Amino acid sequence: MENGNSKWRRPNSVPYPSIWKRFNGRKEINGVIPKFWIQDIPEDQFEVAIDFMMGGFPYDEPLNKYSKLEGDSESMDTLRSFLREMLEDRLGLVCYAENPDPNGKPIVAGINVTHIKMKHEKTMEIKGKTLSKIIKALDLVINMKDVFDMFNVNACLSAMGLYVAKEFRGQGLGLEIIKARENLCKAVGLDVIVTTFTATPSQIIAERAGYKVLSEILYSDLERTNPTYSFPGIEEHTKALKFMYKII
Repeated sequence: MENGNSKWRRPNSVPYPSIWKRFNGRKEINGVIPKFWIQDIPEDQFEVAIDFMMGGFPYDEPLNKYSKLEGDSESMDTLRSFLREMLEDRLGLVCYAENPDPNGKPIVAGINVTHIKMKHEKTMEIKGKTLSKIIKALDLVINMKDVFDMFNVNACLSAMGLYVAKEFRGQGLGLEIIKARENLCKAVGLDVIVTTFTATPSQIIAERAGYKVLSEILYSDLERTNPTYSFPGIEEHTKALKFMYKII
C-alpha cells in the first residue's frame, strides 16, 4: 500500500468541494424517484465518510468478507487510517440523496475513496495480518503491469473501496459514481484511472463505464500461487481479481 500525498496536490484552481454529477434514481422510494448528486467529500465530512465505509465495506467487499477482516481489530484500525490518509488527497467522492424533508440534511448514499497513485511513493506500513494478506493479494494483480510506463504518466486516480448503502442499491449509484470520476479527473488534470475490482458485479459496472482489463488473476490461481492467499468461499460469488483502467 502506498501513500499518494508525497508529490501531488489538487490544483487550487479547481473549486473544492465541487459537484461532479447529478442524476435521478431508477426506482421509487416511498412513491418518489429519488434524486442524487455526486461531489467531493468535504474535509469536515471525512470522519462521516470513514464511518460510512467502515460500517459496510469490511463486510461486503469479497476479499474483506471472506478473510473475515472485521474480526481482526488491528487490521480494521489500519484500514480506517488508510482511508483517512487517502481522503487527504481531496479526491474522494460522496453520492448524496436529496432528503425528502426540505429542512433535512442530504443523506449519504454512497462513498468512493478515490485517491492519487504516484509512480514513486513511500510505502505505507500495514498493521494487521488479515489486511496485510488482502493487500498482498491485490498487489499481485496490480504489479503484473506497470501502468505508469504503459501510459507514460507519473500519477493516476485510484480507489480504495466503493460502498453503496443497502437502501439505495438498484438505483445505479455504483455506475454513476464510477462515471463521475471522469469529470473529476478532467478538472484536476489526471489522464488515467486504475482500480482493482474484486467482485463480478463491480467488474460488470466498470465495463459498462468503459473500463478495460489491464491484468487479472483467478482466485483459484491466486491460492495456487501462494496458499497464504486463500479466501474460502469467495469463488461461490466471484471468480477473479481484475485490475482495470480507463484513459480520460
